[in-house]
Formats: sequence, structure tokens, C-alpha cells
Amino acid sequence: SICESSGWILAGNFEAIWSDRAKSKAEQIGKFQIQNASPIKTIQAVRNPVFIAHGTQDDYIPFADGKELYRNINAKKTFFAIENATHANMLQQNKDALQNKLSEFIRESLEIK
Repeated sequence: SICESSGWILAGNFEAIWSDRAKSKAEQIGKFQIQNASPIKTIQAVRNPVFIAHGTQDDYIPFADGKELYRNINAKKTFFAIENATHANMLQQNKDALQNKLSEFIRESLEIK
């Protein structure tokens, strides 16, 4: 199941790439209806490390929603706020810092020395 994965990495713009066809395929494979999905309930069941990157100026998914999701994680977690980033320009705003923070998260989560 999705909650038994090795880990999660979430970025503020991951939903933007879903077309209607992709949503339909996801519902078919996952045997659920997207409109019934609850990110909060789902993330509460995850026990593996979670990394969330979210732009402070996200105009699609409010920054506060990303923080609320983070607060509901019951596992090792990291939240990386990308100052002045919108929903789709996180890499353009602070690519080096994001890559460094993500690399650190992966090393720590996998206990790589």
C-alpha cells in the first residue's frame, strides 16, 4: 500500500502535473476516487520519512496547507520553506538550497555517513 513505501518526498507543485487522464488512471490503479482522497488522513498513516518543500507564495496550494500537512505527519519529517516561490517555480527561486536540504534529508533518512 502507499503507506508502506520506503519514504516520501513532496513538493508544492506535484499536483499540477496531473491531467484528467492521469487522474483517471490513478483512480483505476489505486481503486479510489480523487475527490474522496484526504491528504491529512493519508499522511497520518505514513510511518516512513517525509520531505515537504513548499513555496511561501504558492498561489495554488496555500502555504498554510503545506504546514498543516506537515503537522499531521507521525514520522521523521522535514519541511523546507522556499521563500518567494510560487507553485511552479521552486527550483528557480532556490535550487541549490533545495537540493542541499533534500540531499541532507536522504542521507539522514537512509543513515548514510
